[in-house]
Amino acid sequence: MVLASPALTGCHASAPYEESRLLMDTVVRIEAYGPRAREAVEAAFAEFTRLDQLWNPYDEESELARINRAAGRGPVAASPDTLRVLETSLEVAARTGGAFDPTIGPLVRLWGFGEQAAPQPPAPAAIARERALVDYRLVRLDAGSGTVELPRAGMALDLGAIAKGYAVDRARAIMQQYGVSRALITAGGCVYGLGDAPGNRPWRVAVQHPRDSRAILGVIPVRDLAVDTSGDYQRFFEADGTRYHHVIDPRTGYPARACQSATVLHPSAQWADALATACMVLGPERALALVETVPGAALLLVDERGQLHRTPDLPWEEASHGR
Repeated sequence: MVLASPALTGCHASAPYEESRLLMDTVVRIEAYGPRAREAVEAAFAEFTRLDQLWNPYDEESELARINRAAGRGPVAASPDTLRVLETSLEVAARTGGAFDPTIGPLVRLWGFGEQAAPQPPAPAAIARERALVDYRLVRLDAGSGTVELPRAGMALDLGAIAKGYAVDRARAIMQQYGVSRALITAGGCVYGLGDAPGNRPWRVAVQHPRDSRAILGVIPVRDLAVDTSGDYQRFFEADGTRYHHVIDPRTGYPARACQSATVLHPSAQWADALATACMVLGPERALALVETVPGAALLLVDERGQLHRTPDLPWEEASHGR
C-alpha cells in the first residue's frame, strides 16, 4: 500500500476538488487543481467505472468474463482497451519470465482472494491442476482483427495486477485533456502525481511499513510519475503459522515468498503496477536486475527478512524511526 495525504503532499494552496469512490475493489481518490478540476475528476471517474465494468472477472456481463467463457472455443472480439492492456501484460510477462502472468485467473479463483480468502490453502493436487492452465505464451492476441483467444478450455485472464494502473494512466490523460496540470490520483496501492504539488514542489508519497500499519518506511517525491506498491499484508490469511497472501507466483501456484513488499516508480502507472507484482514474485536479486533493464523504472523492495533493497536512482527519504 502507498499512502498519500495532505499532510505529506503539502496541500496548503488554493483548495482542490477532491472525490473518492469505491471502484476496482479499492478506494479511488482524485485531488485536482484548476478551473475545470471538477469536470476533469468526474470524467476520470466515469472512465474508472467503464474500465471496472469491462474487466470485472466476477461480473458475467463483463468483457473479461466473456473472453474467459470462450476459452478453448476460438478467438473473440475485444475492445481496444482490452487489447492494449493485454499487449502490455504479455510484454511484462515475457520480460519477467512469467513472474507476472495475465492468465493467472484459474489460480486466483482457486485461492479465493478475488472474493473472500479461504481459511486454509487449497489442496496441492488442485493447485497443480489449475497451475497447468496458466501460461501467458499461449494467449493469441490479434490487434489487426481485434481479437483475443485463450486456446485451452479452463484458461482465464485476470487483470488485477495491471488494471488499476491502466485506469490511473487513463485518468491522468483525462486530467490533461481538461487542462489540469496538478493532480494526485490514488487507486489502492497505485499513486500518480501529475505536475507539481501546491507550493511548486514534488508530491510526497509515503510507503507503508509492511509489518506495522502505523509506520512508514519513507517518502518518495514524485512529479509526473507513478508509484505502485504490491505487498503481502493487505489480503491474506494465516494457517499453521504460515501467511498466505494474494500475490500468487504463477510459476508455482503458491503465494510468493521472497518479499514482504515491492514499490516501483515509473512514468506509466500500468507498468509500475505490473512490475511491482513481478518484483514481489522474483525476489531482491532478480527484481533489481529486472528494473535496471526498464527505462524510467526504480525499485524499493523489502525482502522476506525485512531488509530494504533499492535501485541507485530511486528518489528516497527514509523515515525517522520508521514513522
